[in-house]
Amino acid sequence: MDLSVSRPSTREAIRVPQSEGRLIVEHARGVFVAEPESAVELRRSVLESKHSTEELFAMREALEVPAARWAAEVQNLKALSKVKQALELLNKASQTTPPDFSELQRLDMEFHLAIVRASGNRFLTQTQGVLNDILAEGLQASLDAPGRLEQSRDEHRAILYALFAADGLAAAEAAKRHVHAARDTAIGLKADELGQTSSGASAPL
Repeated sequence: MDLSVSRPSTREAIRVPQSEGRLIVEHARGVFVAEPESAVELRRSVLESKHSTEELFAMREALEVPAARWAAEVQNLKALSKVKQALELLNKASQTTPPDFSELQRLDMEFHLAIVRASGNRFLTQTQGVLNDILAEGLQASLDAPGRLEQSRDEHRAILYALFAADGLAAAEAAKRHVHAARDTAIGLKADELGQTSSGASAPL
């Protein structure tokens, strides 16, 4: 659509928000909205700190459990349909042989992020995005644990069912069970790794 706006006027309109860090101009690609400064600061603060596995999963529980409850209660059907689509893609990828764990990791995080988006809380969405960056490294290993992929599939299905049933309490409980199961797997793997290292064996990459 032609808005009859000159190029100098367009450049001037972009210049101010660009100088304020609200727009990013990439040559030959276009103009993009910058990530909010609050999210940038949160990401930097978290990534520069050291956190235990227990702390990370406690934070994940604090975010994902209420997000699941709110998403079920809000009943934004458009947002919930995206949660369903994300899970369908994840389930399809989980059935490939051999599994592409890098892709599974990405799709798993997208599924949980879709739930947070469906809650309607933008701060939770920003925080979950930062948390995903930190959990990414350990997520692939936990999905690779024997039986975990199948168990995770069942847990995801329970969350989705509760979301579409508009049952906030069930959604929260299903999300809590899922986070606890993932945490227990991650802690178990870490304990095994420490045991192998202390006995002189090489720790898994």
